[in-house]
Amino acid sequence: GSVVLSKDMAVVLTVRNGNVEIRNNSENGDYEAEVACDTQGEDMRIGFNEKYLLNALNMVDEEEAVIKFSGPVTPVIVQGKGKDGIHLLLPARIFGI
Repeated sequence: GSVVLSKDMAVVLTVRNGNVEIRNNSENGDYEAEVACDTQGEDMRIGFNEKYLLNALNMVDEEEAVIKFSGPVTPVIVQGKGKDGIHLLLPARIFGI
């Protein structure tokens, strides 16, 4: 099975062409941004529970984080560029975004 989130609990990352588009629809309003970054591999869209993603990123004690994933529903590794500490994060299937 997999976790399914409604649009008001999700952050969706769309990775393509050296950019990550970040979309979040919550009770506090909608947020959308595009960030240039180093990407490798195929274009992908992946969703997370917003609280879990923020918790994993806050555990990285560096200015930049590395997020590694191989598919939209496989476990994700979040770590600093110095590679100290590995945090696992499970993505969720997103519907309605």
